Amino acid sequence: MGNPTTSSSHVLAKTKFANSVMEGHLINNPLMPIMRPNGSNSIIITEKVSAGEGMTFQVGFTDEMSMDSWKSGNTRVSGSGEDLRLTKDDVTLERDRAAIQVTNITESALRTGVNLPDTAKRRLQRAAASRVAYKMLTALCLTTAGRTRPRYLYGATDDNWNATHATALANVDATDDKMSLAMIDEALYKAKNEATGRTFMSPASFEIAKDSIVQKYVLLLTPIARRDLKRDPEFKNLVNYKDKPPFDIIKGGTYVGEYEGVYMYEVPSFYKPTTDNPNPMIATAGGASSIDVSHCLLLGANAGCLAYGNVVLEDDGTLNAMRTTVDTDGSVRMAVTTEVGDHGGNSEMAVTMVPGYRKLVDNSSGTAEDVGVIHVFCSGRK
Repeated sequence: MGNPTTSSSHVLAKTKFANSVMEGHLINNPLMPIMRPNGSNSIIITEKVSAGEGMTFQVGFTDEMSMDSWKSGNTRVSGSGEDLRLTKDDVTLERDRAAIQVTNITESALRTGVNLPDTAKRRLQRAAASRVAYKMLTALCLTTAGRTRPRYLYGATDDNWNATHATALANVDATDDKMSLAMIDEALYKAKNEATGRTFMSPASFEIAKDSIVQKYVLLLTPIARRDLKRDPEFKNLVNYKDKPPFDIIKGGTYVGEYEGVYMYEVPSFYKPTTDNPNPMIATAGGASSIDVSHCLLLGANAGCLAYGNVVLEDDGTLNAMRTTVDTDGSVRMAVTTEVGDHGGNSEMAVTMVPGYRKLVDNSSGTAEDVGVIHVFCSGRK
């Protein structure tokens, strides 16, 4: 008796196909090391959102208690407690779609000798991964909301700050403001010791190392910033004079290493920037003498949010739709559809999702301030 098989047209096979695209686009995402569904890391992935395209929902997160809330000795604590505050921010959902078209599908399948649907699936996985990473980075690099001096570092010194972003950016030069360990120290100091609101930036995670609990942050670097960091004399000294330097010098990869509790990652060039979709981590000609400026990100907890809304498709009965596993509220996070045109001559496969991206901003103190991002601007000169 042979093994049971499931027809490719069966609803279970369609769900499996859509789920594989959904899972693949998360696994292939360049930001995956800092994304966890439980929200313990820098990017919160919401469990599910039943809202649809164009709708806005609120994501909540807690802040820290003020030290003034503590009472010593016999001082009464009853009636003096702080309100339990769930700080919240709005995330708007928007439909995102991309399609792959195969012309002369029958001849193409014979000529290439490959499984075209499976090949298209892998390409859609990579395309969706790049799209989510691009939109998430664009949200994190937003400078028009939550901008305060404690959350921004322009070059090697805080003296470059200006109330106007463009003016401060123009203070970053190609010589003194290259990425360095000293610049990372300055950014880390801001994260741990400065805030406009009541509390400082919480670390991305707490880890146990050699029987001690340590705080961990994450730093995202542009390729140019990584190059300059590796040329930093202090960086080289730590490599040359340590038996086991915590830096990835020879093996390569996007993980650069760890410094003072900061995990450093290079964000690779996972897509080719265009006029309509520029690199969000590069401020073109924004620095002194019109040099490019790298927009690096030191991330703590609750830096941003990624949400998936409900995908709704208009279907007249001719659309071959493959949807991800239905959530308990009846919503689906992603759909893969195929259409056949030109009397069977062409085939097109598309992926549809309704995501929302947001850099989280806390406005509970009366001043809007980024919750988990220190913006580090350094030379982007090639």
